[in-house]
Amino acid sequence: LGYLWIATLAGLVRFDGIRFVEYDAFASPGITSDRFTTLHRTPDGALWLSTEQQDLLRFVDGAFKRVGKAQGLPNDLVVRVAQSPAGWLVFGTRNGVALITSKGAVPLRHPTLTGETMAVHWPVADRLWVATSTRLVCVVSPEFAPSYESWPLQSPVATLQEHQGRL
Repeated sequence: LGYLWIATLAGLVRFDGIRFVEYDAFASPGITSDRFTTLHRTPDGALWLSTEQQDLLRFVDGAFKRVGKAQGLPNDLVVRVAQSPAGWLVFGTRNGVALITSKGAVPLRHPTLTGETMAVHWPVADRLWVATSTRLVCVVSPEFAPSYESWPLQSPVATLQEHQGRL
């Protein structure tokens, strides 16, 4: 804590109040692209970044590591991200969804969560909303014993979340 992190399309910058430190693919092992699209911090202190090339990176203990299928994601290409009220993350991939919690990457396996993820929203602790290329899915209690409700969709483009957590 105590740093300001800035993700840009030309690299990552950390500001400590006095000086800027730049991180990029040329000088920082583990960074796969300088074109960052999202930046999130989780309660365990890890920094999570996604790139324009749909890579997912985790920065912890001074090192960048790529996170993908080998670490529990359903697919290597991350297309959507949302943060829960508790600070944990959900990543939508080209073929499925995974939670990042204190347990690590936990894929949500259910027939309604196949296909490309078009949108994810985690507005309240016990409700995760996922729009896939074919369905709108509400995952109830996503971190514990998830149950699923779903509705068919045709070509979703975007979702809108109101301040009370409803779509």
